[in-house]
Amino acid sequence: MEQLVKICSIYGGVLYYLELLGDGSRPVEKFLDRNNVFYTDVQFILNQELRSPDKYFSILKLIANGKNSISEISGSMGVNSNELSPYLDKLNSMKVIKKEFPFDSKRRNSRYRIASNFFNFYFKFVFEGAGLIETGKEETLTRYVYDNLDIYISRTFEDICNEFILEFSGKLLSIPVIEIGRWWGKNPLKDKGKEIEEIDIVGKLESGGMIFGEVKWKGSTVGVNTLADLKLKSNLFTATEKVFVLMSKSGFDVGVKKAVEKGTDRVYLIDLNIMGDIICSEQ
Repeated sequence: MEQLVKICSIYGGVLYYLELLGDGSRPVEKFLDRNNVFYTDVQFILNQELRSPDKYFSILKLIANGKNSISEISGSMGVNSNELSPYLDKLNSMKVIKKEFPFDSKRRNSRYRIASNFFNFYFKFVFEGAGLIETGKEETLTRYVYDNLDIYISRTFEDICNEFILEFSGKLLSIPVIEIGRWWGKNPLKDKGKEIEEIDIVGKLESGGMIFGEVKWKGSTVGVNTLADLKLKSNLFTATEKVFVLMSKSGFDVGVKKAVEKGTDRVYLIDLNIMGDIICSEQ
């Protein structure tokens, strides 16, 4: 399941690319091979659709590297935010990027994300590293990618987990999730509202309750502090029924397992093995 998450984080769900990838081995090396279509396809597609694509490429590189608000993008490029709107609108209309809002936020505090993991991986690692590939130094770029891959996947894993909860909530929770997303914003419960908080998974249940989740892609187990922090952040929302879910690459420590067993809240601990078993049972 871990390898499947890596492949989805790099190539997305495009069947054409997955078929070309074959058995799924060495996904990074194959992407960085200049003789493969993976290496050339992004620029080929965008060059076909865009006139003077350089500014679009600059915007996509910034978004892929975590500059997600229009103020962050414009500040990094040294231009007025109004000048960027036509470019962002064009990329959005092409479904290259998507505009996201915090869950239940009434369309405020938006962020931009690259819609495809394939495009996202390209602009995160390949766009600026192409010179190394063209000069036969792809091993240097490959090492850099592997050194930073877990950080990159930690974000794409959030998307995978949101989709998993939405798809399998009926079986997993016995209560279908009818709407799901993320939340970010100022938390008035901390530091007098100056601190920006995020909740990886926020959703509405068919029963009228809400689900809150935290997603961790790291080499260590998740502990009880993560659960406690999630419960605290859930107080930002009014809900008569709350369900909590922790999703982890590396499982959970004894402390959080005992807290779930002794507690009265509905808490689900989901690791990669559980995700794989549920997905396989639906095949």
